Amino acid sequence: MKGRFFTHWILPLLIAVGAIFVAYWFIAMAPKAKPKPAAERTATIVEVIKPEYGSFAVEINTMGEVIPSKSLLLTSRVSGEVTAISPNLEAGGIISKGELLAKIDDRDYQLIKQQREANVQNAKSALLLEHGKQIVAKNDLKLLNRAKKFSKIQLDLALRKPQQLQAQAELAKAKASLNEANLAIERTRIYAPWDAIVIERNISVGSNINTQQSVASLIDYKQYYIKASIPADKLVYLNSGTDASKAIIISKSSNKPIAATLLNILPSLDNKSRLAQVLISVDDPLGIDSAIDDNIKRKAKTDLIVNDFVQVKVVGIPLENIFRIHRSHVRDGNTAWVMRDKALVIISAKPVHEDRDYIYSYSDIKADDLLVISNLATPVSGMKLATAKNQADKKQK
Repeated sequence: MKGRFFTHWILPLLIAVGAIFVAYWFIAMAPKAKPKPAAERTATIVEVIKPEYGSFAVEINTMGEVIPSKSLLLTSRVSGEVTAISPNLEAGGIISKGELLAKIDDRDYQLIKQQREANVQNAKSALLLEHGKQIVAKNDLKLLNRAKKFSKIQLDLALRKPQQLQAQAELAKAKASLNEANLAIERTRIYAPWDAIVIERNISVGSNINTQQSVASLIDYKQYYIKASIPADKLVYLNSGTDASKAIIISKSSNKPIAATLLNILPSLDNKSRLAQVLISVDDPLGIDSAIDDNIKRKAKTDLIVNDFVQVKVVGIPLENIFRIHRSHVRDGNTAWVMRDKALVIISAKPVHEDRDYIYSYSDIKADDLLVISNLATPVSGMKLATAKNQADKKQK
């Protein structure tokens, strides 16, 4: 009975306890893996620059059309045959104020002048004769002793005063006709009204021209205008008058900068673009006044050509205490990335002005901030940043 109890209960229990003990021993004596230290968070290597801060002049870039400051369609004041033309009166020719440009045959006008000189002499003779008749009438009236009986009108008639006035009027009329003939003779000589360059000549020697017929088309070479359009909100940065804003003009014909000055801000917007319009002046655009001799003056430069479209850069008033950021460093949503305390900070960079290369912003950049110019795949504010120089210094330590 006791043997069966031991076999069925005590022995299996001892075997189970032994197995548990052996298992515990194996577990206790097994080698334990040491925990790995947490991986250190690495910084992203970026390229940075010092932000530009200070005073920057506003630059407005646009396109403009070259137009003459003065233009004239020169016409004839009399009719007749053209007998001579100045060699400078040709397309592209340079002419000076007062220069004789063309002659018209004046023989018919000389004959008319002679006739009217004779009319003046006749009118003078008639006036002298009338003066003599007045003297006779005055003497006759005195002999008759009847002057006191006449009224003023009767006395004027008796003394031939109406006839005297008529003779004086005829003389004045004859003199006016003579002056008209002299003026017509003067107008057979066509002179340049001001210094100009010839755009087109419309007459030749032997041509018969009529009154008001075109002789030539002229423009002033001393000054050209550039008519340009700019956004209306940029006008606040421009000055005209004594302290006028400066401008730089670049044309396709020369591809070199030409100094210019803002002349006026026009009072109306462009009908199509709804942009403001400005007028810019360029002095001596063809280099004629600055030429050292007459031979050079007769050969105009082609730095600016009328009706050409040119590049215009107007330099306005400076923006004070502002950041200038290159367009390539401005991020989506008008933001910028800066490295502050070795971490990324995304700040607003809303521009108050922008040109072809830069935007200008009163951004919240601090004195020690560095502008991140590298591209980041997933920029997150607060992410750790470092520069290549920082990493090299850290490895050396």
